Amino acid sequence: MKDKDLTFQVSGKLWNRSLVMSDVETGSLWSHILGEAMSGPMKGTTLELLAGEMTTWEDWKKRQPQTQVLNLSRTADEFDADIYRRARDYVFGVAQLGKAKAWGMQFLSDNPVYHDEFFGEPVVVVYDENSTRIGVFHRTLEGQILNFEKALFDGYLVEFETGVLMDSLSGEFTEGPMSGKQLKPLLGILSFKKAWETFHPDGEVVR
Repeated sequence: MKDKDLTFQVSGKLWNRSLVMSDVETGSLWSHILGEAMSGPMKGTTLELLAGEMTTWEDWKKRQPQTQVLNLSRTADEFDADIYRRARDYVFGVAQLGKAKAWGMQFLSDNPVYHDEFFGEPVVVVYDENSTRIGVFHRTLEGQILNFEKALFDGYLVEFETGVLMDSLSGEFTEGPMSGKQLKPLLGILSFKKAWETFHPDGEVVR
């Protein structure tokens, strides 16, 4: 919200087995998977989606050594990297302008660099099993459609034709004539597969 600061909390409710938030200021109920107020004074309002990263602390600390972290007491111990042993239960989904597409985590584990399209736009989906990072990037740069494969260096992709390296987390090229240029990311979320399919029944799921 650009014109109003809201403070969110867990409402204690579930909708279609998915977390429902409430805001302190108006008491409106919000779907966390849609970012939209479903009831109350803010009904119909949608929050702006910001980029985030699901990764291990080891990976993040290596990349961002000056990071400060808010360490709250935990209420459950099951949500660690081992949860992805049940990869078939999860998808990484992108929803924009009424369109939705998701890629199953088991599929990405088998295809860690996957060339695809998001409703006509060429994209590359990248999954790093060690850090659990997932990224989706437009792969058109200056009118050229790029193709990638996993590099020998951890955390990088190599572009087929030029052989230049790209950081698989940021989409930024690190060398050669494309050095400093960056692919545009598509913002998405990690979700339980059943929840994603419930909220996006007409969306495509690659599995």
